[in-house]
Amino acid sequence: MRTRCEFRSWWTRTGSSSGRPKRLASPLGANPAPAADRGDPYAAVAPFYDLEYGDYDADLTLYLELARRTGGPILELGCGTGRVALALARAGYDVVGLDSSPAMLARAEAKLSPRLRGRVRLVRADMADFELAQTFGLIIIPLGTFGHLTTGETRLGCLAACRRHLRPGGLLGLDLPNPLAPGFLDDDPALVLHRVWVDGDRTLTKFVCRRVDPVEQVERVTCFYDEGGPGGGVRRTVFNYELTFLFRREAEYLLGLAGFDVEQVWGDYDLGPYHAAADRMFILARRRD
Repeated sequence: MRTRCEFRSWWTRTGSSSGRPKRLASPLGANPAPAADRGDPYAAVAPFYDLEYGDYDADLTLYLELARRTGGPILELGCGTGRVALALARAGYDVVGLDSSPAMLARAEAKLSPRLRGRVRLVRADMADFELAQTFGLIIIPLGTFGHLTTGETRLGCLAACRRHLRPGGLLGLDLPNPLAPGFLDDDPALVLHRVWVDGDRTLTKFVCRRVDPVEQVERVTCFYDEGGPGGGVRRTVFNYELTFLFRREAEYLLGLAGFDVEQVWGDYDLGPYHAAADRMFILARRRD
């Protein structure tokens, strides 16, 4: 049952610690607009994606270290606008970035320099079931993307496809949220002021309402993006999505069913031990032969 979102505002760690809006290094809407695609639910929010995640680099050192261990080529599932894939390519690895959103892929494509075009291949496909006619030393699923698979069938389908596409002894890096982290399971109907971006006389304000169903193990998120311009009007974009979450033993069991042996479970990107209050649940698994 949908519950009305109440309004409450606060500055998160992703916003300005001083309580002032964050000023952008690049103009709002600097990325090229994707072609309209009514079958792409991410087309509406693709213009905002790099504003939130484009400069996020907390996990890049870990992926670069895994790439050093395995060598290329590397497959990233849910590559979005190319944040991780392009970082790996700049480090000299051949990368395939897979995503179901044409709008996200268009923005990733626009970032490819002539040098990177020889190292990056972008593929539109469903990560629940894909065939690429290629094998990889490393497959990564960053930043909770696996949660977009909301049924047991699609989760197992994804892991089975990953195993098929790994060469013998290949590694899978699966970055999941830790559902035991403080506050994660709190079901709060508040509409939260998440972040504000400023570019001259234009602003973009993001509000988020996040509901959690611990029985179904699902997060239901509604995002409101309000664009304000010099004329005083506001254009609002609303985006709804669901993410499922897994506890550690569930994730390990699924990986085992799909033919993987879990080698490590880390609680952060610095390879700290996993524990109940850890920020992340990063699982490194090896293809079982």
